[in-house]
Amino acid sequence: MDSRLTTLVSVALLIVFAYLSSHQPQHMGTFFIIYIIATIAITLVLGGRSAATIIRDIEYVKSGQVLLSISRNEVERLKSRDRLLQEELSKQSTALIPQMVTPFLFMILIFVPGVRDQIIQSIKDFLKIFNFESNMESFISFLIFYGFFMIIFQIVNFLTKLRLEKLGGRIEVPSFYIVTDKGLLLEGRTPIKAPVHISIVKVDTRRHFLEFKTKTTSVSGSLSSKIRLYSDDPRKVEALLKSLTEQRS
Repeated sequence: MDSRLTTLVSVALLIVFAYLSSHQPQHMGTFFIIYIIATIAITLVLGGRSAATIIRDIEYVKSGQVLLSISRNEVERLKSRDRLLQEELSKQSTALIPQMVTPFLFMILIFVPGVRDQIIQSIKDFLKIFNFESNMESFISFLIFYGFFMIIFQIVNFLTKLRLEKLGGRIEVPSFYIVTDKGLLLEGRTPIKAPVHISIVKVDTRRHFLEFKTKTTSVSGSLSSKIRLYSDDPRKVEALLKSLTEQRS
């Protein structure tokens, strides 16, 4: 989905909640929580695929002839032997901490007695030089207030995205998967239809996995993610994927 639509929806939410808060300031804490949740939900919904499309793709991939099926036990056994995996996942988790913590810090700040009112009053004091009508002044104050948090949130998301890209992308490790002649199905819920538009980036026969890059959607926007498929024979997985893949540089 076009990122411009996501931005427009976010701005619309900003205006709506600023308007509601200016008329019902006693409920601002509740409005702010709803605003944060709505912003995250809209980003995920507009950036992803519909549930109906995903279900249809799952059924399509499952209808194909099974070429390879890797069980949860096999993946867990191979992951437990991969000594570098925990270090890689730890770096990824560290990169995601600011993004996960920021909304909660905002909420705590909003509910600290007096802090919220002091911030709003400071904005109103600044706006007095423009001689706005009382209701307009209140609306603009809340608009600036919400806008400030939206900008901070976007900055944190952008920095998180840069950090993840520097690490080579988010690593996702399906706990089980199947390959059919119609695509891949990861954990029974993430379909990748053939011809699969991926780029194989690594085959590690010592650590028993194959990695490929694809695009996924998160709160940070569209990210380049690395899907890691563990297998006793990663070369076999590579051959199967190549038979289903339109390679992209």
